[in-house]
Amino acid sequence: MQQNYERGYAYSKGIGVPQDFSEAAKFYRMAAEKGHVAAQHDLAYLYEHGLGVECDFKQAAEWYRKAALQGDAEAQNNLGALYATGRGVPQSDAEAARWYRLAAVKQDPEAMSNLGTMYLEGRGVKASFAEASRLFREAAELGQAIAQSNLAAMYVNGQGVPRDYVSAYVWFDIAADHISGCEELRDRIAKEMSSDARQRAHAGRRETSPDCRKTKGGLAMTRRTLLKVALGAAAIKVHAADPPFSLPKLPYAYHALEPYIDAQTMQIHHDKHHQAYVDNLNRAVSSDPSLSKMSVEELLQGLDDLPAAVRTQVRNQGGGHYNHTLFWQILTPASKSGKPSGEFA
Repeated sequence: MQQNYERGYAYSKGIGVPQDFSEAAKFYRMAAEKGHVAAQHDLAYLYEHGLGVECDFKQAAEWYRKAALQGDAEAQNNLGALYATGRGVPQSDAEAARWYRLAAVKQDPEAMSNLGTMYLEGRGVKASFAEASRLFREAAELGQAIAQSNLAAMYVNGQGVPRDYVSAYVWFDIAADHISGCEELRDRIAKEMSSDARQRAHAGRRETSPDCRKTKGGLAMTRRTLLKVALGAAAIKVHAADPPFSLPKLPYAYHALEPYIDAQTMQIHHDKHHQAYVDNLNRAVSSDPSLSKMSVEELLQGLDDLPAAVRTQVRNQGGGHYNHTLFWQILTPASKSGKPSGEFA
């Protein structure tokens, strides 16, 4: 069982063998059907993102549930996200919050952040700024960027915590390493601060470096990190070139479009849904080096000239990637949108 999981993991990461998600799914399934919890989680992930198998949210939910019932925190969080969005399961904020809570108890930072959002918005739980800020802080200190950004916003608004621009500056600055738009929010706050407050904020930033979990013995490793280290000692890792297409960063923070689009919806749609289009497009063009040198616009404009074997995938995945990239650029936070003019006023 463990051997099948390790072979699946090797294929999924391209460790000692060419990366092949279809082979990864085959070996993950062998281990998952015998109850291997990590294999169940990883097989669910492949189904959720259409890697090596047809995208199937119901199958993803089924395998996440099997792993979640065995106590796997990542599976519990991911199952909660499916319930929150109604993918593969009936939409239920209460069920989402239940699974997020189970994972949050195990100190899963993404689950803490997701549950914090539920408390912030009163979805599936009774709204509580105090509980939201507590969860955001715990997740932020474990390096969860969305939680860092949300905690900063709560300091700005005095929600669940005292209004404190110094703390808000520090957390926006930390989140800016991973979320575009936080730099602007940080700088906007700085303009409202006194010189002394800015100095304290800079000192606080130097002293605050949440990045990863710590244990008494040092840094903790996830099961994937441990497995990667174990396999790396016994096999030659294949270093692949950067893929031709990548997920563009959002031009604003996840929560910047609230109350119209909440942060969790933005995160899932950008980090998971759009990422799936990018990953699938990269796989579609990987068999032909000439295609990898083309832009997504060139691929879509020249669909009729592409090999028949990849034409449909390039149209669907490339189109999804292009449309979502345009979508993020069209959306604009209210603070930047301005007002209608002319005939639209």
